Amino acid sequence: MKSEEQGTLGQLNNMSIACQDKSSFDMAINCIADGDSVCMARLIADGKCKLIKKGEVVYIEDCNFFGGFMKIREKGSIGT
Repeated sequence: MKSEEQGTLGQLNNMSIACQDKSSFDMAINCIADGDSVCMARLIADGKCKLIKKGEVVYIEDCNFFGGFMKIREKGSIGT
């Protein structure tokens, strides 16, 4: 049986954006809305956000994070 610390195992149905914090996520959404691929590339290069591929296995650590957003941890990762 899994402990609470492990989270719930899941698999992404779509490609998703994962960011370190809500501020970075908001910036990523603005970059996408503006069609600014350079901005998005900078967020990724700076390690603030990353793209997670469809089908990737993740652990759901917190479903109430950011008021409805999910806090996830990629399988094998030591951080969220």
